[in-house]
Amino acid sequence: EKAADLLNVPGSLLWLCEGDQLEIRAASDPQMLNWRVGIADSATGGVIRSGEAALSPQAAADLPGSANNYGPGLIVPLFMAGESTNLDQPIGAISILYHQAGFQEVEQAEWDKNVLNILGHYVTLAMQNAAHREAARIAQERHTVTEAFAAIGDIASNLLHQLNNKIGTIPVRIEGIEDKCAETLAADAYLSSNLSEIKSSATQAIEIVRENLFHLRPIRFSAVGVAEAVESALAAAHLPAGVQVWPRELATLPKVHACSQRLPLVFLNLFDNAARAMQGAGEIWVSGKTLEGKVEIRVRDSGPGIPVALHERIFEFNYSSVTAETRANLGFGLWWVKTLMARFGGLISVESDGQAGTTFVLEFPQGEEGA
Repeated sequence: EKAADLLNVPGSLLWLCEGDQLEIRAASDPQMLNWRVGIADSATGGVIRSGEAALSPQAAADLPGSANNYGPGLIVPLFMAGESTNLDQPIGAISILYHQAGFQEVEQAEWDKNVLNILGHYVTLAMQNAAHREAARIAQERHTVTEAFAAIGDIASNLLHQLNNKIGTIPVRIEGIEDKCAETLAADAYLSSNLSEIKSSATQAIEIVRENLFHLRPIRFSAVGVAEAVESALAAAHLPAGVQVWPRELATLPKVHACSQRLPLVFLNLFDNAARAMQGAGEIWVSGKTLEGKVEIRVRDSGPGIPVALHERIFEFNYSSVTAETRANLGFGLWWVKTLMARFGGLISVESDGQAGTTFVLEFPQGEEGA
């Protein structure tokens, strides 16, 4: 809007690269937001590939069909300094659109180009600043999670030791009673049965504590195959017969930085939540793609969806659904998934319009073999 007002033109746009496409992220006309075109077959993409600002008579052809009242456009590519190279990386373009008129009215566009270059520079700085702040926030969150789990792990180890000492004596003492009171127990089936049950329950209690406190112990990171983790989760999930899971070409993805014992728990929780949302009947699709140094996994279901207003709340520790339209028993599972993803150095987010289907997007660092 500022560009359009400053240069007295009817339209201005901010395009950002999304893979092999360009998406309008800001526009003087809100109806054009989120519109996408291919980088390889669009006028704006051609200017970005050239690396030089240009006046394009075909700029309006990149817009939705309803935006047919524009003429030529001035397009200025945006670049951000690469982190691992001296070369700048194209991130998109800022452009203005002129009225439907001949080039005679816009031949003197050098001033507009200079203004757009300045605006583009500030856009790039703002994006870099936002990226740095987000990276700092994520790093702080991961550090906090690491410290919290280190403290909890110490408490858990002490708790496990004390429980072992106390509960562990129960089976031993019962065995002593069974040896010294064999005749009495043989004559009293009720007493014998109850002692056996107490002994069995004590043994099971120790195993349950050990299994659950396992999740609080330090993680052994390694390069983990997503396909193997999904298979392991499916084997442990015991999903209803009406729920079908469709993994898609996961074996071709690079391994991710995670833990071979913990990563299946991420998918196990997501599958379980999806099955609950679909009330035992529906489909789940698991797909992935490789990004720069990262792997993105998408877990999509055919359930009723999650309202946008709940997208952040479902990851809270104490959140639980209380309506039939939303997922039941979400809170701890998704909080745990988000916590595990943070410990892996990754992220999780949710996409849903609250009407049909939910997609959980997992972003992992790529794993290094031998790490």
